[in-house]
Amino acid sequence: MTSVLVKDVKKHGGFTLPFTGGTGVMVFTVLGLVVAAGAAVMVVVVRRRQSVVG
Repeated sequence: MTSVLVKDVKKHGGFTLPFTGGTGVMVFTVLGLVVAAGAAVMVVVVRRRQSVVG
């Protein structure tokens, strides 16, 4: 049989989470937005060329 020990733990006034990621997160976010915008522009350009030619 397993025994369980119960202790009273004092509650402290909360905690703060550390800030992780730094500027790396921002760099990847900006690069992702640039790639997505570039892909959108390419879709528009290709569709316009196809509608003019075809």
